[in-house]
Amino acid sequence: MNILKELIDKKLIEILDLFLNNPEKDFSLTEVSKKTKVNVTGTFRIINNLVKKRFIQIIPKGKVKYYKLEKNEKTESLLDILQKSQTPIEKYIHKITKQFQIKKIMLNSKDNSSANLLIVGNDLNKEIIIKISDEIKKRYDFTINTVELTSSQYDSLKSFQDYDLDKNIIWED
Repeated sequence: MNILKELIDKKLIEILDLFLNNPEKDFSLTEVSKKTKVNVTGTFRIINNLVKKRFIQIIPKGKVKYYKLEKNEKTESLLDILQKSQTPIEKYIHKITKQFQIKKIMLNSKDNSSANLLIVGNDLNKEIIIKISDEIKKRYDFTINTVELTSSQYDSLKSFQDYDLDKNIIWED
């Protein structure tokens, strides 16, 4: 995936990632723009191109157009390529950082079938975090356990410990 990101427009990758990671969900133009942090004009241009190439389909709901990943051979092949290129932890990080404003993610421990992560952020929803972990478990047979801390809790923990929490950072905003 990293090689593809170097070759292909980053905005296109962000938009494709959103749809590929949420194949059953419909998104409005403004939702896509907000979630991918691509301006509305750029989002509109990219989505129209993806519709023409049959990667995304238009779902009209009243006066509003929604967009959804089109299920066909092209998108299935693309899903296969992208899924093989990322580890379950990378997929988890991608999903979780799209849902919440995460400050840091630290890897506490890892083996072939599981990982323990410390997630630092504010307004984290444990139910959604568990749901994302369950999706990863179901799809890749890889268990991700998490402990969530607010930024202030993390700072307090750092001040009490001799252990350098920052040495295990695997993702940071």
